[in-house]
Amino acid sequence: MKLYAQSAISPERRVNIDGVGIYTGAVISAKVAGIKTIMAGNDTVIGYAPTQHGNETCKLTVECSHDKWLETFVGNRFGGTYAAQGKQLLWAIKHISITSDLSAQYFFTRLQATVYVNGDGTAYQQLFTTDTVFTGVMNSDSNYVAGLVNAMDGLYQQSVTQLAKAERLTINAARQKVFTASDVINTASAEVVLPVMKDANVNEGIFTSYDAFTVNKPESSMGVWAVPDTTKGAGYVKVYTMGADSSVQQVTKIWGICLGDNELYKYDDGKLISIERDEEGIILSRYQEPKKRKNQAFYWRRLAANGWPNDTNPFCREQTVFVKHGQGDQRPVATRIDMATGELSF
Repeated sequence: MKLYAQSAISPERRVNIDGVGIYTGAVISAKVAGIKTIMAGNDTVIGYAPTQHGNETCKLTVECSHDKWLETFVGNRFGGTYAAQGKQLLWAIKHISITSDLSAQYFFTRLQATVYVNGDGTAYQQLFTTDTVFTGVMNSDSNYVAGLVNAMDGLYQQSVTQLAKAERLTINAARQKVFTASDVINTASAEVVLPVMKDANVNEGIFTSYDAFTVNKPESSMGVWAVPDTTKGAGYVKVYTMGADSSVQQVTKIWGICLGDNELYKYDDGKLISIERDEEGIILSRYQEPKKRKNQAFYWRRLAANGWPNDTNPFCREQTVFVKHGQGDQRPVATRIDMATGELSF
């Protein structure tokens, strides 16, 4: 299978993962007979990552749907470790994605998954859940592949470790909830669609919380404006609205702002970050292909002209924001909004 690095600016770059090889790490005593995989969603996008220089950003994709790619990868990678007398595992992958730091020196892979074990041949019991970020040093584009391999190897190690612990315990099956394979598939594949994602437009105004945004109900929809905070860098603003008594009031409790025509911003520690709805969820507009970008950040550009006339491009490298994970140079670049929490994520 192949991982593609696509860019609207430069020619497509392809990274071949056919030669990754089978798993060679230590295998704990617990025996695994096989691993069935379920992917929540069939999108081909794995993540977004900047190049080491310039403003170019790459969209990382696989050549087929997630579920097919994952099934093939897991079989090729771990099939050589399977034992006929072992337990059947089921990996329900909720989310897997890749990003890097700003300078593309480090890669980060986030993996959210629930692992089940087949108890009696017909029913599965939940073994554990995980939400883990794996990291490593980037030497070339091939390290994006290493990020995927690290995440899958990490999940395999967790699986056999937890399985070994479970085998040492006496489990009362009558007290432990069991699932059929169909139950797991239906749960993993169930699509949670927020009301705001189904509406034709995002309503204009201030969303004081992520919950308010998910139902497309701004707290304030009249007399909203922003002023550049020139004590800080480009994108930092102070937000004001008109009170009931016609007085000007600064607003500080803000999740996001919509200024009409789907010009939507995440407000993060005083900074306006251009975001937009996409078939993949809510992504930062900086990582949307220019020809598909819905939010051109016209309001942001007008603010910049008044506050930072030499820095009026909201999509340049300098406007990169980060996930609240890691420190120093090893900070993952934020590329999307976590649909469960409303926080910057990747």
